[in-house]
Amino acid sequence: MKELRADVKNLDADSGYEEMLLSDESFAGSLSSQNKQGIFAMKLHENPKYNGSLHARKSYFFFDNRVVALGSGICSDLPGKEVHTTLFQVYLPTPETAIDVNGVQITQFPYSQSLNKAKSYLSDGLNNWFFVKSGKVELSKSLQKSFDQATDAPTQNNFALAAINQGTAPKNADYEYMVLIQPKADELKSTVGAFGSAKKMLYEVLEKDSMAHIVSDITTNSVGYVLFEAGKLNVKTDVLAVDKPCMLMTTKLESNRMALSVCDPDLHFYEGKAEQKVDSNGKTIERSVYSMSWKDNESKESELELQITGKWKMENNSEYISILSTDNKVTKLKVKCQHGFSREIILTKL
Repeated sequence: MKELRADVKNLDADSGYEEMLLSDESFAGSLSSQNKQGIFAMKLHENPKYNGSLHARKSYFFFDNRVVALGSGICSDLPGKEVHTTLFQVYLPTPETAIDVNGVQITQFPYSQSLNKAKSYLSDGLNNWFFVKSGKVELSKSLQKSFDQATDAPTQNNFALAAINQGTAPKNADYEYMVLIQPKADELKSTVGAFGSAKKMLYEVLEKDSMAHIVSDITTNSVGYVLFEAGKLNVKTDVLAVDKPCMLMTTKLESNRMALSVCDPDLHFYEGKAEQKVDSNGKTIERSVYSMSWKDNESKESELELQITGKWKMENNSEYISILSTDNKVTKLKVKCQHGFSREIILTKL
């Protein structure tokens, strides 16, 4: 706990006694598709005040009551410290409150277990189910001790905790899991069966690396794209290329129709590198957010171009989306983005 204590300072005349550390990454935000499905994603880079070596690319794809969570490029140089991805941490009303591990109710307390086999599934006791494709899952029911954030008085209570352990100082680690949120009994049964089958696919991860996270959802006929970098896609999908990092979702509808949703998560308060100052040793100097020159800027408009396979037309006019060109092989679209909003259109294939 002493190692976790923040070194809070009064940095300048613009700020108070506070710590609001910024990342030098600006890709973080969410996308909505038809008010039904969605994505949240981010490029994670820890502020260098305490270490600065933690990097990851994370995404969450929301399809009905399922969440597909991906992580890639997980790196840390912090000596002797493991990196964990928390699945859940929930309060236990009684020590005997059950959680479920691969179909077995666990009422024992205290309890700990490491799940190393592929395709483990577990519940937080609140009817949320976590299907972990691979990785070492650390699971426990225990008395957790902490301190009150205002008074430092000792506190404690019983919790169930599950986390994927990426190990000490990981280099390019990753993870993949799915959350099924409060299903009915028959839905849970069918999902467990599909998860354990080599043929019944609930979803397919098409790409999971530093360039992109792309997931195809079988039930909704949707494909979610988190494109961390611009350029041509590495996998064969309806989307061929984008000229800026962005998030997309396509959903196949009836009669050669497709819903397209596009988002630039960068708010563009400023352009170029993050506004940083360094000392004589090249170490970043901590600054208050209130001292940044861009703090009162409005989110700037950005334009991105994307290419999709085939010849398409828009069903309705849009003030944000337009078709630049189209032929039998490729349709090029321009999308005006701002404020991290999602821009949506229905396309019809010609």
